[in-house]
Amino acid sequence: MTVWDSGTGNELFTLAGHGGGIASAIYSLNGTRIVTRSHDNSTRIWETISGKELLVLQGQTGILPAASISPDGNNLVIASGKVAHIREAKTGGVRFALHGHTDTIYSATFSPNGKRILTRQDNNIRVWDFESGKELSSMEGEYDAKFSPDSSRVLIRTDKARVRDAETGRELAELKTDYSLGSPSFSPNGRRIVAISGGTDNSIRVYDTETGAEMIVLTERNGNRSSVSFSPDGRRILSRSSMNRLLIYDSAPVNRAFLRLPLAPLPRRVQR
Repeated sequence: MTVWDSGTGNELFTLAGHGGGIASAIYSLNGTRIVTRSHDNSTRIWETISGKELLVLQGQTGILPAASISPDGNNLVIASGKVAHIREAKTGGVRFALHGHTDTIYSATFSPNGKRILTRQDNNIRVWDFESGKELSSMEGEYDAKFSPDSSRVLIRTDKARVRDAETGRELAELKTDYSLGSPSFSPNGRRIVAISGGTDNSIRVYDTETGAEMIVLTERNGNRSSVSFSPDGRRILSRSSMNRLLIYDSAPVNRAFLRLPLAPLPRRVQR
């Protein structure tokens, strides 16, 4: 896997060491570490400045280890099979284990504030207290789940998309739609949710987080959408189209894209 400078497009370094394909790669929130997990059933931590390998954790069982790093870069959650382990990022030592799931855990993530952990198996999502390892809530959820930016809520997608209280599991809002929703995510301030409608128009829809009411519908005639998200400042909505285009929308209530960018492979090196 190669890391590039986002400003210049220049190649910085290559992360070499996995014996199988890399399934995912994530930065810690403070930007100092990269965590990769691979089909060789290992998880590795790398230093972002140099690309130096800092830690290798081998021998996880299950379909594929689910891994995440805490916002401060000091702890890992790695799920293997039905159990998730909290480990020290520096040494790999196990701090404690999260027991309770009855099937393979497919994802495990820290909340943005680092105080909670979310784990997901088929049809079940659990939220845990990071310090004690205590289970806080258990909720039904089939496809995916995400913490809100303030870590107090969880966005869960099943046949519907719902917002629930992270600590109690109580439903706070259901997004009002007649269609299934894909790729739902919070805005940076947590007040809105953007998602792809499963209807025939394949539109982008924006919802009020507190009420679930639909606020904006953004349509595009050509091509299916594969993903959608807010920009970091919440002013733009970025959508990827199956027609090999990136569409950028103003997140204010206007029903049009103002930029259409063709997708192209990233060059090996940009010459200045």
